[in-house]
Amino acid sequence: MFADLWEQAVNICPGELCGYDGKTLGSIIHVERMKQYNFNISNRLGTLIREKESFDNISEIIKRYKASFHSHDPSISGLIDNSHIKILNLVRNVIVHNAAKYDAEYLKYTISLTVAPKGEIGADLDINAHMMHALLFPAMRCACSLILSVDRWLSNQRQNKSQM
Repeated sequence: MFADLWEQAVNICPGELCGYDGKTLGSIIHVERMKQYNFNISNRLGTLIREKESFDNISEIIKRYKASFHSHDPSISGLIDNSHIKILNLVRNVIVHNAAKYDAEYLKYTISLTVAPKGEIGADLDINAHMMHALLFPAMRCACSLILSVDRWLSNQRQNKSQM
């Protein structure tokens, strides 16, 4: 969802949000790919960047949001770079990559995060309704706030352009 939102925002406002200078961007988007669009990539820039850049982990996604939004609206990059999203991502990684057993990496990253589930290395992550509620609802609030903030920013950009 975060990568999709970023892609569409950059497609809508490429000049403001691409987060690259011309030289760097030229090394990411190949001429052959631009030819497919008759060199008019203004409403496809986010899609073309996303094809080449990693959005596989939360750190890369946070990096992209900061590069795109931080100078325009730091609160947007702050919404994705927050503990609720990170905890949910860490729990997801333990479930998917470690058969829902605590590992040293998870415990290292969550040591200072008081709401993160804790356990001994190798112990099963106790997945229950209370834990899922405590993890999902704050993360969903952040995600909804992010969508609304990006939408508001894009609407303001459209409004400013129409007044010019």
